[in-house]
Amino acid sequence: LEVLHQFTNNSLAHSTNDAGDQFGGTANGAPLFFGGIPATAYPEGSRGMTAKKINVVDTCHTITPNFRQVDVFGGYTSAAGSNFIYSDALPKRFQGMAMVCEPTMKVVALMDVQPDGAGWKALDAFNLYASSDEWNSPVHAEVGPAGAVCVADFQNFIIQHNPTPSLERGGFVGTTGVGGAHENDLRDHSRGRIYRIVGKGAAKDSDTLYSRLLKQQRLAFDTSDLSDQSDIHALWVKHARGTLDAKAHQAALISKDPKLRRNAIRALGADKAAQDLFFGSGVISDPDLHTRLAAFVKLADFPTTEEIKTLVKKLASDPIVKNDECLAEAAKLLGKKHGALNYQEGPNLLPNPGCEEVIAGQKLPSGWKRRDYGAKPGNPGAEWQIVTDPKMVHSGKQAMRCITRDEGDTSFFADVLLKPNTDYRLSA
Repeated sequence: LEVLHQFTNNSLAHSTNDAGDQFGGTANGAPLFFGGIPATAYPEGSRGMTAKKINVVDTCHTITPNFRQVDVFGGYTSAAGSNFIYSDALPKRFQGMAMVCEPTMKVVALMDVQPDGAGWKALDAFNLYASSDEWNSPVHAEVGPAGAVCVADFQNFIIQHNPTPSLERGGFVGTTGVGGAHENDLRDHSRGRIYRIVGKGAAKDSDTLYSRLLKQQRLAFDTSDLSDQSDIHALWVKHARGTLDAKAHQAALISKDPKLRRNAIRALGADKAAQDLFFGSGVISDPDLHTRLAAFVKLADFPTTEEIKTLVKKLASDPIVKNDECLAEAAKLLGKKHGALNYQEGPNLLPNPGCEEVIAGQKLPSGWKRRDYGAKPGNPGAEWQIVTDPKMVHSGKQAMRCITRDEGDTSFFADVLLKPNTDYRLSA
C-alpha cells in the first residue's frame, strides 16, 4: 500500500471520475478534494500539496430543523462518499456530479465538479435526496449496475461524533460508553435501509461506469474473452494483458480525447521506449491542463538527465504554469526531483535558530520571547530552559525544553518579516 493523497481530517471518501482523476473527501468541513499529485511523485523526505479542497460552498441544505450536530454546525460534519453519477437512467442535469452523503443533515448532496485550470472546483448543486425522517442517515451513495443510484441509509436516530452530552451541551447528562461514544438507547445496531433513485420512466442503463469497469476487470484477466471495449477501458485492458504496443500507445497519446491522452500518459513506464513515446507526443505542453498535469507527474518518474533538467527549468518559468496552482506545485516538485530548481534557498530567517546565544543568567535563548495562552493551571509553573543533552538536540549543541506539571498552553516565539508571493520552508 502507498499513501497517495493527504487530506485534512477523517477521510471517508475516495472516488474517480470517468477519466480516472482522483477525488476524495473528509468528514469535517471539507467534503470534496481533488488529488492531483500523488505523494509518491515527491522525492523522499519532501512533502507538498497532494490534494486540495475544491467545494466552494460549505453549507449543507437540510429540509428539517430536527438535526443533531456537535461541530461544523449547518455544514458537513460527517460527510461520507464522493462517487460520481454517470447513468442514462438519470436526468442529464445529474451527469458528472459528485454525491456527498451527510447523515446528520439527512441528505445526499450534489456537487457540480467543473474544470478549474489543471484542478477542479465543486459548485453547490443542492441535493439529490433529502429527508425529514429523523432516523434517516444516508452514509453511502453510488450508481449501481442497472443505472440507479443506490443509497445506504444507516437508519439511526443518533449519528454524530463522540462528545458526551451535558445539560449545557445536549440537554441531558450522558454517560460515556465503551469506545468513547455516549450510551444511548436510541442507537440502532441491527437495521438499515437501501433506496434506489431513478429517473421517472427511465429504462435501465447497462452501460454505466460501474459496468464498464467491471467488464474491464474481467477482460484484463480472461484472455479467452474476445469482446472489445473502446477508448480508456480498451487501453487499460491491453496494458494489463501486455498487448499495448507502441503504435496503439502513440495513437492514444495524440488522441483528440484529453481523457484518453492522460490515461495513456499514466500507462507509460519509465524506460527509454516510454520516454520516446512521451516526448514524441507533446503532452508536456498539452492544451488540456488536466492532461498537462498528468504529464508533469509522469515526468517525475523518469531518470534525471541534463535534457530533463533544462526542460524542468523551462516549465517552471512558463506563465501558464506559474499562474496555475496545481501546475506550479508540480513544477516545484520536478525541480526538487531532478535537481533543477530555478531558485536558491535563502538564509535562515529565525533569530538565533540553534539557541546558541543565551541571555546572561536566564538560560534562555536571546531573540525569543515567551507567550502564555489563557489561564491554564500549568502556565505559571512552566519551566523553559536550554538543554545540552545530545539526545535532545536536533542541530548545533543546544535546544529548548519546556516542562509543565499541569495542563498548560505556553510557547516561545520569534517574529520573522515575510515577503508576499514568496515560498518559505519551516523545518524543525
